[in-house]
Amino acid sequence: MPPSNVDSTAAQSSHRWQWMMPNIAVGAFILAMIALVWTLQKHEFDQQMATLARDVQWAEQTLRLHMQGDQEFLQELAREAPVGQVGGARFQSRATQYLAINPHLSNIAWVDAGMIIRRVAPFEAGDLRADTPLAPSEREQGFIVARNSSRPAYGNAHGSERAGPTLELFVPVHRGSEFLGAMVAAYPVSGMLRHLVPAWFSEKYHLSFTGAGDRLLAETSGARPRDGSLNYSLNFDPPGNGMRLHVAAYGTETSLAKTLPVAPFPYWSKEDLAEHGRVLQQSLAGEAPRGGIESRFRRESGEIFDVRVYEAPLIDSNGRQAGWMASIHDITEQRRAPMARISSRSGWPTGATACWSNKPTSCSRLSTPPSPKAWAWV
Repeated sequence: MPPSNVDSTAAQSSHRWQWMMPNIAVGAFILAMIALVWTLQKHEFDQQMATLARDVQWAEQTLRLHMQGDQEFLQELAREAPVGQVGGARFQSRATQYLAINPHLSNIAWVDAGMIIRRVAPFEAGDLRADTPLAPSEREQGFIVARNSSRPAYGNAHGSERAGPTLELFVPVHRGSEFLGAMVAAYPVSGMLRHLVPAWFSEKYHLSFTGAGDRLLAETSGARPRDGSLNYSLNFDPPGNGMRLHVAAYGTETSLAKTLPVAPFPYWSKEDLAEHGRVLQQSLAGEAPRGGIESRFRRESGEIFDVRVYEAPLIDSNGRQAGWMASIHDITEQRRAPMARISSRSGWPTGATACWSNKPTSCSRLSTPPSPKAWAWV
């Protein structure tokens, strides 16, 4: 090949590389950015998973400690029963008092060696009835294990007409080597989640219990997290027997406000339901006017009165929005007064009612002056 042709080819190749280098540099930069973003996202995800695991272990230990306290109370009753220190009236009194401060339990009972329920508290509630056989078989299973092992035992979760899926703790009662029966505490699974799990935890995570065959026993809310990647499960021991605790994070992009249905609240006037719904959606979207929202609310008596509502986001110590705060002002008299009198007033109207919200999905109670009370989102 002539030297001129070789030089021309080399020049063309060099020229092409000069044009390609910026593209290669841009491509390398894009790949580096993708790798960086992926690394940061993975690091953030790993941190979230670590936080989730710690929180779940904390929740599990909290539940276990409560149940350990219940077991110790039953063991105290079991020690006193053989020596006559827990007669019918005393058993009823002590069990009723314990239930009053431990609402996660539905019943405490005394079952004799023949699996007949002899005493139960409270009388008027729960599925356990005095002078009736212990049933169904899931209860019998827990009783038999406690009798044969001489140790506290849990029965399998079973259906309950009053409280839904329920499990029982059985603590054997002995006089020497003689088996006299068992003290029993009944746990509605939904009550465990409702009363033993703090509100902040339920707002941050979706919790559920499953039993044999992965059957759902109870959950904190019907709202499901949109991102299923942040979840954690563990065997719940006690009580074991196939129960598992599942926890999933709602995440920053998922909130109860977006996933739970909006219901007509009891304080809404029936004539203005559509307008109330529109205003609520506007507030949840963060578009509430700073000057407040004028509306009409309904008291428990059915009386309609005029209000002005001021709302603001509630920010926790970590800088995250945990709910909404609001104040309600009765402006009925202002609307009735002459315009001149209204224009001469300044500052906040009197008779303000403070409002507090943790879950922006429903409002359960409304109070009016002169005794302001909390307005809780539930």
